[in-house]
Amino acid sequence: ARENVVGIHLSGGSNWVGGLSAGQGNTISGNAQTGLWINSFNNVVAGNRIGTNAAATAAIPNGVGILVDRDASANDIGLDLPGSENVISGNVTGIRVRGERTSIVGNRIGTDASGLAAVPNQTGIILLGTLNEVEDNWIGFNTTHGIWVAGTDMASLYTNTIYHNGQDGIRLGDAESGSALPTSGVMIRRNTLFENGGLGIRFDTPGVNSGIVPPVLTYVTRTAAVGTACPSCRVELFISDHDPSGFGEGKTLVASVLASADGAFSATYPEALTYCHSITATATDNDRNTSEFARNVD
Repeated sequence: ARENVVGIHLSGGSNWVGGLSAGQGNTISGNAQTGLWINSFNNVVAGNRIGTNAAATAAIPNGVGILVDRDASANDIGLDLPGSENVISGNVTGIRVRGERTSIVGNRIGTDASGLAAVPNQTGIILLGTLNEVEDNWIGFNTTHGIWVAGTDMASLYTNTIYHNGQDGIRLGDAESGSALPTSGVMIRRNTLFENGGLGIRFDTPGVNSGIVPPVLTYVTRTAAVGTACPSCRVELFISDHDPSGFGEGKTLVASVLASADGAFSATYPEALTYCHSITATATDNDRNTSEFARNVD
């Protein structure tokens, strides 16, 4: 490392940092404050190594790998295309989003390029903006939280694999002194969470995500589950990874159903489970608020 304060600063819009073909990605590492600082619009960040060596096997830390600042909007960090994934690992914070409409898709955050070995950030992603989306990422081995959502409304966390983080997989609460709590619309659906040091999903403060409470599982068999949730909510049922808290992390999605107007729900699984499995669940209401995981039932 030979430190800059900031590696790259994008103050004008519609840039590509990296590319989809071999050799087009950059190594942006060893910067004292920020690797890539974005405060403009419609930029694409693809195929880079941010906070690691060029092989993505060891850390060369930035303070923040990617900072999407308050004035930024409609930026893509990774795309749903081959070759677009960034490795954003080895930093104090991998990605910090203050702006709006940021799409974080298909990246490796806290891992090597394979997703199997640790090159940890302290925190994988901190979301502080509005209308941001985190989808199809592998977020693992970070020393604190995989995703920390704070001071934001209308975030979507969808189909990510979040694993082996030192504290919570997903945490909703006050990431900074004086920042607002996420009050509504943080949707957490169809993710895979397992072996995180804390809870899979944790609410720091009562009233986060409009105070939505987890479902209650009243009857579970190898082929079906029955319970209650908020009226007309979407209930997702998962095989749990047997978290010692009893509120296990949802490792494998097995069913998704709508609760009735009185909150009752019944779900069947496409394949029978083994006797050693436990079931947990989340609820998502019509305002896109998702709960923590329910108490496990064997």
